[in-house]
Amino acid sequence: MEKLDTIQNAYIVCEFPESFLYTFPENSGIPKSKRKYMKIGSKYFRKLIYDIEENYDVKIIYCDNKDHAEQVTFDLLQEAWNEF
Repeated sequence: MEKLDTIQNAYIVCEFPESFLYTFPENSGIPKSKRKYMKIGSKYFRKLIYDIEENYDVKIIYCDNKDHAEQVTFDLLQEAWNEF
């Protein structure tokens, strides 16, 4: 995380909507048989995500699906390229 201090614009692009944070681990891809071993719930997971966003000045972008996330990523890279 120390390297994030030197980056001007940092993004995390998620392939899922923000609403999935409220129902974690549902829709996470974690098999139900493995969820009983989890020691993290949706409330704590959201706190961790929001802490990263706030403490490291990282913009988290939630998308509807993989295709949308790819397009957003492409647009961010294109914008950064154009600034050079």
